[in-house]
Amino acid sequence: MIDSSVTTHLRKYFELACSRFEDGDYALATFFAITLIEECAKILILRDADLQSKDERQRAVDHSEKHWTALVNLLSSSEEFDTLPKRWRDETWSLFDPESKKATRLRNNSLYLRFDRRGHLTTPDQLITSERAALLVYLSGFVAHELKEFVNIEQQWADSIFQRAEDFRARYLER
Repeated sequence: MIDSSVTTHLRKYFELACSRFEDGDYALATFFAITLIEECAKILILRDADLQSKDERQRAVDHSEKHWTALVNLLSSSEEFDTLPKRWRDETWSLFDPESKKATRLRNNSLYLRFDRRGHLTTPDQLITSERAALLVYLSGFVAHELKEFVNIEQQWADSIFQRAEDFRARYLER
């Protein structure tokens, strides 16, 4: 069974993503959502890793590896993923494709000031849309729930995350 401190950590990131979104801070909601997705993927990567191997430990901190693991194992292999609208599935594949590095850039854009092409300083709030943030928050709950298929997590915990994600979806994605 996954230690309760781990599930508390995961729930904290999910609740932070939801609450930041609900407060209109789409940038921080995006940051916490992507971080939660990465943390779930890290658990999966380390589950079977030879922790004596530097290469295997490195996989658990590489953003592209975590995004690919989340996409292949925790998102697209789920039967529920197939029921999501096609545009959401396409956006998910686009964001978490390790070749594009979009999720990594988006996570960074959610935290750091940037200069646009004209040399103007932009804030994270100017770069992150509410629609993309909402999808990522929902997906982070989806991923946390799907983790139960691979590691021993309390069913009640997984169900409560899924219910909160579905409530979030109904409120912010299906308007």
